[in-house]
Amino acid sequence: MDNKEQYIEPLIRVIELNEDKSWLDTFLGLRTGGFLPGGGAGSLNDWGPSYSNNIKSSWYSNLYDILRKLFDNNIPAEQFSELKLIKFRNNIRVIRCLNCNKSYQHPSVFESCIALDFYYKNFTQLAKNELLLNLFIPELTYESQKTKEYRNWLSEQYEANNIKVYDFVNNKYICPHCGKDHGETEHDLYILKDELADQKLFVRQKQNANWDDFERIPAGNSSLPKAGYSRWQKLFGSE
Repeated sequence: MDNKEQYIEPLIRVIELNEDKSWLDTFLGLRTGGFLPGGGAGSLNDWGPSYSNNIKSSWYSNLYDILRKLFDNNIPAEQFSELKLIKFRNNIRVIRCLNCNKSYQHPSVFESCIALDFYYKNFTQLAKNELLLNLFIPELTYESQKTKEYRNWLSEQYEANNIKVYDFVNNKYICPHCGKDHGETEHDLYILKDELADQKLFVRQKQNANWDDFERIPAGNSSLPKAGYSRWQKLFGSE
């Protein structure tokens, strides 16, 4: 069965919205039976879309990666949740400065957690109803009231854990807490732990985590601290 057709228009739309139009004609060609070329350095496989702000970049860049995986591998929307990007969406890599032992996170990574959670909950049903283009309506996605509330909740969890959302790349890798320039860092694994429907916990799972830790679903642990739980339950527990 060919599952690719349902992804063509969303792929074209995500490229039309991006600022680099160099591959737009290639994607438009999918409507008339064209194909996406492979290759190495300098090819489409070495390219990614770019957008005007962090929120759009996080939402649409992740959506592009999702659509490309589904399209390139002819994967049905029902198997969407098995994509690595979605499967490990709740594993969050947080940077910790070894000079002051305080943590920070890039804004695009912070927003990606929100976007991937939304896609996990909505993508398959939208595909089933042939409404994938709704993913490009801000009022239904990154500007919806429910998304704003989740963003505020996650921001509160970062603040409670003294994690600063901070563009360290544009700030030349200076720690926002102690001002150390290009200091040594480690990556800690935080998880967004699903509880009941629309209820989550935000907890640190492991200090100085290695690469494999971020691609592993942590075992359930009922003893995890409940910080942030009641706030999230109040926002969405009745929906």
